Amino acid sequence: MKSMRLLIILTFLLGGCLASVRGGTATSKAPASKPDKGKTLIEECLLPPSKPGVLATASYTPSKTEKPFFAKLPKQEIGKLFPESLKVEQDSYVSWFGIVRDIFTHESWPNGKILMVQVLYSDGLTDTHLQTVSINGPGDAFVQIEGQSDALTPLMLVRFYGIVHFNRKGTPVIDAEYVRYWPWGMFNFKDLGDDHSAPIWREGTKVGKVRTYTGLSIDMNYYVDRIGGTEEQIKAQYEWHSRNRLRIKEWIAQQAKK
Repeated sequence: MKSMRLLIILTFLLGGCLASVRGGTATSKAPASKPDKGKTLIEECLLPPSKPGVLATASYTPSKTEKPFFAKLPKQEIGKLFPESLKVEQDSYVSWFGIVRDIFTHESWPNGKILMVQVLYSDGLTDTHLQTVSINGPGDAFVQIEGQSDALTPLMLVRFYGIVHFNRKGTPVIDAEYVRYWPWGMFNFKDLGDDHSAPIWREGTKVGKVRTYTGLSIDMNYYVDRIGGTEEQIKAQYEWHSRNRLRIKEWIAQQAKK
């Protein structure tokens, strides 16, 4: 875990992609921090289970808190992959899904935390009881969070909104205004697009050997097999669910009464 953390921080500081740092070729400076404009809004997303034997698909629905940020985006064509590429215009406003691969702090970003995110494709369609995204993605990005929230943990699914800029090697760095997150048990995967993620994220997984999609019987092994993670990160997910199991169970029971 320590070697992975060092590798990710070096990627952030040296301004390359994860593959280039592993090869020892990346060279640039860390991006300058921006003035404090207020904390990033971070919101949990819990979804009620489907009725027995019933699976439904719908277009993505932003939460009430999320809507002002969602409204800044160009209208998405349902069924079309986004982002097609991470090569977007400098200072454009973006919103992407991804798996949090690490969270760290650095003096270059004194007002909060930095997420290393494996960006994943979406086609704007999702199961109604699980947030559905592709197992594949166009690459990796850094997401800078204002504030010291401990809500997020590695291997969660996030959707972040903010202005994107790039380091000298072209890796996207997003100053997040809003982040929505889904804990394990609240999202699933399907096969969309060609994968351009760092190969290291597939190490130790069973991608290509197990079925990507399932709408039923989501358990912890579903995620271990498809996104992997370090032993420490996987342990942290089990501990998170141990702490929050009763809260989530009560929430689901309340939703069933509505």
